[in-house]
Amino acid sequence: MRPRPSPDPEPDYDGLPLDISPADAGVRALVNLLRALEDEQDVRAWSEILDPVDVVVKALDKFDLGMGLKWLASDGAVRTATLTTRGRAYVARLRETHTAIDVQRLSGRITELRSSGVVRIKTGVSKKSPAWDVKFDDPEQLFAMRLALGDQVRFVVEQRRTFDAMSRTRATEYRFLDVDHGPEALPAG
Repeated sequence: MRPRPSPDPEPDYDGLPLDISPADAGVRALVNLLRALEDEQDVRAWSEILDPVDVVVKALDKFDLGMGLKWLASDGAVRTATLTTRGRAYVARLRETHTAIDVQRLSGRITELRSSGVVRIKTGVSKKSPAWDVKFDDPEQLFAMRLALGDQVRFVVEQRRTFDAMSRTRATEYRFLDVDHGPEALPAG
């Protein structure tokens, strides 16, 4: 038997045990984001992790809870952040959306027809070619056009893009307006 030295106990800050991990860089970014949210600052630098944090905020809102995070960084510094009602309200404001409407022409080959009134138009033959789902308000209008898979079409569509408060595109939708008959001016949206 050999005696082993006992490991030093983990430091205990405010009664909370802390962990040191290779995840330090990611947690540091999370702590900085939570601080920015609580202080209602610009959070565009953390846009790639804002959506997962928004899911957590929705869960906190459901039970009217706050959140505190304490992390012992690899450099020995203690990083802390809280998310209170103020920070959660700021996330809710960032979640608010507005819609921009534009009229444009789409042309391509029909690769999908759905009975719900949606046509998928693809611009090229390769798998990576852009494709758009064009929604018909009345599916009967689509059926009356007697379209088939592989048909070449030219449509005038209404493009509706939904943006959040940070100007990120959250959704894009195309609605059928008319068949594109030529190069004349597009109708005003």
